[in-house]
Amino acid sequence: MARKLYWICIVAALAAAVLLGVQRVALEQANRSVEMVVDFRSAERLGQAAGHSTQAVMTALREAGVQGAAVAERPLADYLIQGRPLPEALTAAWWQEPLEMPVLLTERGEFWVEDRQLVESVGLRVVPRPATKRFLESETEVADALAGLASPLVIFSSAEIPGYPEGLAETRRALRDADAVVGLVEFFNQRGIAHVARPHESVRVHAVSAREMAVLSDARILARYLRAVRERNMRVLYLHPFFTGDAPLERTVELVESTRSLLESSGYAWGSAEPFPPWTVRPAALAVIWLGIWAAFGLCLQAVWRGPSRWIHGGLLVLWLLSLAAGAVLPLWTRQGMALFAAVVFPCLALLTAGRPGPAFVRFGLACLVSAIGGLLVAGTLSGTEFLVKLAEFRGVKLMHVLPPAAMVVFGLYADFLPAVDVGQLKRRTQQLAASSIPVVLLGAAVVVVGLLFVYLRRTGNFGIPVSHWEIAVREGLEQLLVARPRTKEFLIGHPALILALSRTRSWHWLWVPGIIGQLSIVNTFSHLHTPLLITCLRTVNGIVLGAAAGLLLILLCRWLGRWLPFDRCVRLLRVPESWR
Repeated sequence: MARKLYWICIVAALAAAVLLGVQRVALEQANRSVEMVVDFRSAERLGQAAGHSTQAVMTALREAGVQGAAVAERPLADYLIQGRPLPEALTAAWWQEPLEMPVLLTERGEFWVEDRQLVESVGLRVVPRPATKRFLESETEVADALAGLASPLVIFSSAEIPGYPEGLAETRRALRDADAVVGLVEFFNQRGIAHVARPHESVRVHAVSAREMAVLSDARILARYLRAVRERNMRVLYLHPFFTGDAPLERTVELVESTRSLLESSGYAWGSAEPFPPWTVRPAALAVIWLGIWAAFGLCLQAVWRGPSRWIHGGLLVLWLLSLAAGAVLPLWTRQGMALFAAVVFPCLALLTAGRPGPAFVRFGLACLVSAIGGLLVAGTLSGTEFLVKLAEFRGVKLMHVLPPAAMVVFGLYADFLPAVDVGQLKRRTQQLAASSIPVVLLGAAVVVVGLLFVYLRRTGNFGIPVSHWEIAVREGLEQLLVARPRTKEFLIGHPALILALSRTRSWHWLWVPGIIGQLSIVNTFSHLHTPLLITCLRTVNGIVLGAAAGLLLILLCRWLGRWLPFDRCVRLLRVPESWR
């Protein structure tokens, strides 16, 4: 009876998460306008390299489809080169301590009126790029940059927002007064950005750096732009022109035209980027979703412990009420904590559910369904505009990749004693494990596993072990074929390992450790709130289908090896224990 009640709670939570998912899809489908902004200083440099005036370069880019130009404060070196007087505050500072050449090349002065007038003269939108300036007062520089611009797009160019940390209120006020939209640059952690940018007045910006533009092919750059727009809700593409080759301006113009054509053929509009409207989740919906998460935890407890039911039910009810109270006091942290908790619980529940008797592929599908439910509950918990633009995000990625496999290791060691009815059972099993002798081959295998775990953890997230060129080629090929590329660790590691484990007559609990990787990856896919939900669902389905195919091939290979290995005559090197077959 308790098991049915838990599943009813999970189904109710799923219904609430699906309703939030429908709202999210509607918001994502309505926001399809993409804007391209060129870096003004780079366009100026391109004109010098190609023998054209800056105005001619900007005009050619506007005709190709560029809508705006990002104008930053001029470096101090430009003042000296053109014989302009330095700002008064800087002149006073210079008399106290002469500035060295590296400072002159990097330190910013002020916005030049001529730059803004040139951009406006060719019909482009002025996009200010304010930066924190070391020698000048920064409280009013943002207001000065926005003066006279109607609803401007602002992309801050420094690692610290102007006014950080004490003067952020002035920056925030200037942005509100100008009705500005803040560009959030991907992979650029700008200190103070969360204090000045409001989710419903922000858009995401993707840039291919000038260094990457010099080495990447045009096709790779186009693929980067499309992937950023389609998979990460980027609505502003920041353009650094080409500088190398025989005709850099013509090549840059062709890139802009190709990008526009590719995006328009993919269903996007070419125009001014628009922020997502305000979207929040109601407390009642969160309460239902969190009830489902605690119910899933209750099902996991039932699989390992057969203690008094009233204590388990009462304890879960208290924990649910405490989570609601914490959500009222610390809403963001509590939501992130409950999302992490769900991301750990549901992969474990998926494997425990798949451990019941039945055909292997049916149980595999059931496990994937449970994990997808968990993913939807994570997405429902983290609903809101702040998550769509990544001003807030899922926390604990490394932890969610470690805890479920660790739980499966423990479960495999104690599997024959579960569900336990008293502490004595677990204590005796622990004593047996402590007194067991460990073969040297297992120690060597443990070293290998630790190494693989290190690689596995380093490959999670955006920065870690670099991806090889051949893997990039395979990824882009799958992307073109399937639109949403499935995660490699799902269809090549996790799903095949789980299918193989479920297909054996004997219990292969050691295969559950790599098998759970596919399940937690499903949940992790849904935790990327900046990825459109339809793309997330398609990626998950693609991973399940390819993983099932890879699992079938692995089963056939194991059966063939099982028939061939008993007749091996190669000095018994290929023989495996009977229990492994």
